Amino acid sequence: MDQNQQLPTIKPALPAKPFWLRLIQGSSSWLGIFTDEAYSSDQLSAHIGGLNFKLINKPSEIKQIMQENMSSYPKHELTQWLLSPLIGRASFSINGNEWSESRNKIESILQQMLDHNVDPFINKAIERLDFKISNLLKKPDGNIIDASLLMTSFTSDVIILMIFSDVFTEEELKSINSDFREFQRRSAYIAIAALLGVPKILLYSHLQVPAQRIRAILSKKIQHRIQFLDERVNQQPDLLDIFLKNENFSSIEILDQVCMLYLAGHETTASTLTMSLYLLASIPSIQIDLHTALRNSSLSGCDRELNKLILSVFSETLRLYPPIPLLMREHTETKQTSINRCPLKTLVAVSPWIIHRHRKYWVEPLNFIADRFLVNTQKTYKDIYIPFGIGPRICPGASLAKKEALELLKYIVSNFKLKTVNAEIPQLVGRLTLRPKKNIKLIFSHHKS
Repeated sequence: MDQNQQLPTIKPALPAKPFWLRLIQGSSSWLGIFTDEAYSSDQLSAHIGGLNFKLINKPSEIKQIMQENMSSYPKHELTQWLLSPLIGRASFSINGNEWSESRNKIESILQQMLDHNVDPFINKAIERLDFKISNLLKKPDGNIIDASLLMTSFTSDVIILMIFSDVFTEEELKSINSDFREFQRRSAYIAIAALLGVPKILLYSHLQVPAQRIRAILSKKIQHRIQFLDERVNQQPDLLDIFLKNENFSSIEILDQVCMLYLAGHETTASTLTMSLYLLASIPSIQIDLHTALRNSSLSGCDRELNKLILSVFSETLRLYPPIPLLMREHTETKQTSINRCPLKTLVAVSPWIIHRHRKYWVEPLNFIADRFLVNTQKTYKDIYIPFGIGPRICPGASLAKKEALELLKYIVSNFKLKTVNAEIPQLVGRLTLRPKKNIKLIFSHHKS
């Protein structure tokens, strides 16, 4: 793999700037509040007004917060408040017994879905993707394709097929993605405003507008299913079928969980796959290695080594570009813990983005080195590789995301050669999710036979 390739990143804040100023500037990208010191320290603290802030980087302390003593570090109330217009009381943002019950139910639903086999849904999404790319390549200059839109469309197809056995119309997809980008943009500056003391009652309506439009589209599809439920006899069950047959879910709970599954299931995966394609295009040696593995798998009839290499590329992409870059918790324990001098109500932050680039834990942390994930991954990176979180609140869809990525990247590598359009390095923004500031366009060309 090329070692000296300059890759997209987010520049650290200047240390001379006071924390309150960095907070204001972080309204466009939360990761912009951290200085270079964050990438080598065990922890950093700051205080402004009535807000105590602590960034935790030490693996043993992260484990304590996210796993061993998680009841004392629940999701921060700001996270719940920000996301409630969009996902209501879904399991991602709630705490305590309510979270435990909701999490158990959603894990059961997802396991039932996996038991029914998700391959047909992924295969259909890839068929639709192939059709879209083929049509785009027929147009003048059609080999320059918006990879961001392409991956958003693909991951949306996958999760919507799994939920509804259906796909969005182009108008619905455009509307829901536009509204989610707007929700993210507003949530970034609204969160900073709330932390600086602006009354939440003055801010909440700004979050509701795009969230309500998203919920309306998904609610309409749920109601349509209920209306024609009898027509689902003898068809492969989808997630909504399983939800509707489960008496433990109320109608509003189903809508909340569907909103969470859709937005988490397509936005985060789309972002990571977009960056995967960009890395394939910008580092030629990755494609060479994958094509070699592809030829070998064709000769041997075994995909094991190819799959292993593809997953190492995906894993390294997740390390460099974790889709959820910042996890916020609130310290509620009254007694002293090993995380010293952490006052009650402190906003405790764990950042996969920073941990994955920490100079103490990674060799060449800013370079793309997929080989690091080819051997002893579980043992070597157990506590410092957390793209899906860690502990009981780890993303329940992690295995599904890996399966989706494996099939998508295998399709791309088998059919296309990718190149960057120009030497411009994409800028990134880290809000609720990590994504390119502008859509990434790449050159697609068919392999020569």
